[in-house]
Amino acid sequence: MTTVTRIIGMAGAGKSWECNQRLLKLLNTGLIEPSDILITSFNKANTHDIITRLEDPDLIEGVHRLDALVDEGKFDDGGMTVRTFNSICYNLVYGDEEFQFDRLVVMDRESDEEVFQQFFEECAPQFEFRYVPPSRVDETAGRESLPAANQILRAYNYLRALGYGNTPEEYRAYSRMDAQVAAPESSVIEVMQQWDTWKQANEIVQHDDCVRGAIKLGKVPSGSVLVIDEFQDLSPLQYRLYKLWRDSQEFDHVIIAGDEAQAIYGFRGSTGRYLRETYCDESIELSESRRCAPKIVEKAQEIIDGYGYFEEKLSSYRDDSDGIVDTVPVAGNTAEDLRPVAEELLADLGFSESVMILGRTNLDVQRIAKALNDLGYPNQPIVPADSERKRGLWYWDSPAPEVLHTLRRWCAGKPLYSAYVEVLLSIADVDHPWVEHAVAKKLVSYSKADEGYHDYPKLQKEVLYAPDVIDEVFDSPESAELVLNTLRLDDAQRKVLRRALDREHEIQPEQIRVGTIHSAKGQESSRVLLLAGYSHRQAERYRNEPGVEKEERRLYHVAVTRAADRLYITTGWNGSEPCPIFL
Repeated sequence: MTTVTRIIGMAGAGKSWECNQRLLKLLNTGLIEPSDILITSFNKANTHDIITRLEDPDLIEGVHRLDALVDEGKFDDGGMTVRTFNSICYNLVYGDEEFQFDRLVVMDRESDEEVFQQFFEECAPQFEFRYVPPSRVDETAGRESLPAANQILRAYNYLRALGYGNTPEEYRAYSRMDAQVAAPESSVIEVMQQWDTWKQANEIVQHDDCVRGAIKLGKVPSGSVLVIDEFQDLSPLQYRLYKLWRDSQEFDHVIIAGDEAQAIYGFRGSTGRYLRETYCDESIELSESRRCAPKIVEKAQEIIDGYGYFEEKLSSYRDDSDGIVDTVPVAGNTAEDLRPVAEELLADLGFSESVMILGRTNLDVQRIAKALNDLGYPNQPIVPADSERKRGLWYWDSPAPEVLHTLRRWCAGKPLYSAYVEVLLSIADVDHPWVEHAVAKKLVSYSKADEGYHDYPKLQKEVLYAPDVIDEVFDSPESAELVLNTLRLDDAQRKVLRRALDREHEIQPEQIRVGTIHSAKGQESSRVLLLAGYSHRQAERYRNEPGVEKEERRLYHVAVTRAADRLYITTGWNGSEPCPIFL
């Protein structure tokens, strides 16, 4: 008999801890081995976080007979299997003679672009398709800027996630098609049907095809314990598969965990209501945040009040009253207009602390990143920047952080990190043997004493260099500016480095993380700056489209609960309308 446990918890309330304690209890019975446990979630970032938590030595000590809980996270190894939902389904149907395919393709993966281009050239040449990075696809705003072919495929993927088939009637059931696709309905339906036929002829599948195949073939993964984290992110199609697994009697224990108030992937077909409505033998609600200060929890409650996501009022485990929540209107559209808010956000920031700056759209993120660069504040994206934006605003990928670290320490007369020196010298346009070794990536392990280049003994990664390394290689430069001018950097990157070096603060790029609210889900920071401004089009959508307000309130609930201690909500900057939620 399968026992189902449901854990509902607000952000930072300890859902993961509760889940892990239950796994430890099962493991300590001696009846369950790690290889009997299958853990799955919505995306790769979350599964990575799960693995990190399971590799905690304190957690492993809870099972005295084990050295590790997770090996490689692969099927049939000695540890727990931790994979995304899509990955599990792919492995279930791969190689099955009734479900033949040659290739899995993903719409927003650059390596698959030629597949989609080939289809539209052969079957629908009137529609343009081009690769669009995931960071620009995974948001509800700005979809109309996508090429028509991309819009059609997004509508197709949305329909499939909802569980619809491939008849015109089922396609037509997508009531928002006219708003999502800039093409006549008849043409859209025809292209979708052609795409189904073309995929089958070319032995190509997408992720949802694998999920449908697993349902059709009745595929159930092996194991005794099934754990699904972020359950609110399951699409209707994935929920059908979950019910198949739950009712198969293959698993003795099923644990599902999530938070309906964090269901922010509706544009992918996900719906948070399954978390509350699905069958369970035991339900646990965690409404007390261990992360957020009381004032931040109050703001989170205010945003979702009246929607019934929690039976109990949200509260904070913390009893301190130092938490800050401040709504700051900012007039103007320049970096200087934003300076007072940025300086307050970053004041007295400890070396081990970080801040998170969140925008509603990627355009917001690009604007704030540019403003930070103009103000001399180094910053990095919450998720790795795609190649398109690396050519634009994201200047803080390597080698910029290593250059900044090294030159700051050199100016202060502090020892230098050897690996960072190697990066800096590898882009130096200077004739010196050390530069040659740095280009060959041999500097940190090369014995300078043997060749007479320096009087240091064997230099390893763990050893700090004296600051006079820079003086020797660059002929005793009088300033960091002179070193910068010898480095092979583009002008824009040199400019933002110069501004960062001109400031007296010691903030590092990794201490200021910038991204969309969607990219920040599952993460936290001691301080958060939230850009809560709307474009005119977003404001109109909020006022006029049914269901949008509820969707936006969940999104901003996620945003404010990223903050542990300080939350600043900025409205009005760059000419945006204040988000109605914060009026």
